[in-house]
Amino acid sequence: MSEQPLEVFKQISTSQNFLLILVGAVFWILGYYVWFIGPFFMVAGFALTIIATAQAAMSKPVSSVLPGLLIGGLIQIVGYYILLIPVVGLFIGPVIIVFGGVLLLFYAFSVALQRIDIPVVKNLEDFLESQQKKKDEPKAEPEDVTTEVVPEKPSEDDTESTEQ
Repeated sequence: MSEQPLEVFKQISTSQNFLLILVGAVFWILGYYVWFIGPFFMVAGFALTIIATAQAAMSKPVSSVLPGLLIGGLIQIVGYYILLIPVVGLFIGPVIIVFGGVLLLFYAFSVALQRIDIPVVKNLEDFLESQQKKKDEPKAEPEDVTTEVVPEKPSEDDTESTEQ
């Protein structure tokens, strides 16, 4: 049997933001069970999970991206089908859906930030490099440049209007 599925779970569990991802996932799951303010829990949990997975993806390269995306997608699909089962699905389905979603986010951010050229990121990097070059350049002393100020002659139109 291949070790790649185990490697997928090992990478996310050894991430530096694992606890923050876990807290976000718990809030995301609670959103399914809290009736009136559930959507707020879902949005807050989802946002926290996105922030934590994006930060983890920027700091640590991920080696097995494709298996992580496939496993996360399959887990989420299974969770949606389990959600359709009467009584049991309401308790187990959301947990499985969120778990698959966390895996998808973790590996999708890794692909997006590490292997694909994103124009916004490239522009930001170019801007930061240009700012660094400006700081590193020695500042030349400006030369004294004197400009002669020539008084403006009144035009003929202006003189006619004042005479009238």
